[in-house]
Amino acid sequence: MDVSAGLAALGLLSFAIASAGLAAHDVRHGTIPNRGVVAALAITAGLTGAAIIAHGAATGEWTGPEPAATGGAAAAWPSPAPALPWLAETFGAALACFAGALALWLAAPGHLGGGDVKAAPLAGLALGFATGWPGVLWGMLLAAAIAAVIAALRGIARRRVRAPRGAGAGPAARALPFAPALFGGAWLVLVVDAGMLLARVSP
Repeated sequence: MDVSAGLAALGLLSFAIASAGLAAHDVRHGTIPNRGVVAALAITAGLTGAAIIAHGAATGEWTGPEPAATGGAAAAWPSPAPALPWLAETFGAALACFAGALALWLAAPGHLGGGDVKAAPLAGLALGFATGWPGVLWGMLLAAAIAAVIAALRGIARRRVRAPRGAGAGPAARALPFAPALFGGAWLVLVVDAGMLLARVSP
């Protein structure tokens, strides 16, 4: 396997493990651990960034046109993308998702937690790396739709239970774990766009 393809696979594996763990923690405890999300973001960013840099080196983008991409690089990346725009897109998507989540957190307190703001760039990073800006947009839209469905189902369940007066009135009871919706939307896009991803990472 080409070095860049191997790093890409490790980066997405890191995202898969981290997103599952963070979503499960959010469901169980209603919080996203700062250390966990920061470590996941650092590892995934490092691996995906290294994959793009290695891709640029293999295709000769960093050194000029002399090492033409006719050997292993072309075989490892059937649909080669320019490395520099790809790098900007990957990390730009992470920054955009962080900025959007932060703006929502400031504008509508209670809808997102601080952990959700920190988790948003992790989803944006994976989507930007694997699918580009269209995938980022679809991932966030699907996350919002999933969260809305979960909130609606939760409200229906509470009406049926008819808890005693005053029960569930506190903010902790109303809090909706957003990480499962955030990462669920991201994974739906990643699965649908798996063909483009495989075209980039397959030997």
